[in-house]
Amino acid sequence: MGTGLAYIIGPNIWRLPVAEANTSDRTKIHLAATTLFLPHWAAGAKAAAGVVLVVLAAWNEGVTFASVGVILFALFVVATVIGLSLLFARFGVARPDLDVVFMEIRRPGRDTYALPGISLGAIAIQFLLNIGVFPAVKVLPPSVLYRSAIAPSVAVLATSAVITAASLGAALWVWRGRIAWRAPAEQQREQEEEFAVTADER
Repeated sequence: MGTGLAYIIGPNIWRLPVAEANTSDRTKIHLAATTLFLPHWAAGAKAAAGVVLVVLAAWNEGVTFASVGVILFALFVVATVIGLSLLFARFGVARPDLDVVFMEIRRPGRDTYALPGISLGAIAIQFLLNIGVFPAVKVLPPSVLYRSAIAPSVAVLATSAVITAASLGAALWVWRGRIAWRAPAEQQREQEEEFAVTADER
């Protein structure tokens, strides 16, 4: 549920290094609200699936006042995913030569098809978030999310709060001086064009 909600704007963060590679040297890529909050609603399906699973778990295990902590835990997950994504993206913006890859598909007798650029950092963070869940489920005891009913333990909420604060704090620090409401014109144009292409493909 948490990662699904984060993925609604996550792609806009993950492609910031690609925007750096696609724009001229005179444009400094910013963490701007006008490009960050273009929604990718396809990720809503992942969030909705998470909500369904939480509702089923609550139906099966019961709820108490402490069950509200599940929503808080999900919000911590959203904020942590965004914070970590911003950290990886800032490295990619600083060093697109190490982070961004462009690939072409060539077939004999046919035109070359250029694929959109991809950020290796974005791939790494998505791999970590999607695959890391499985060992966590095996290692952590059920008591982290279940007590007498579905409700995260106090220790889990406290740990999540610390991790969230650290990741968001670090992200804001590395992006200092580049946070704005509106992106530079070239970045805004590049992002909107890419967003339109992605929407057409969907």
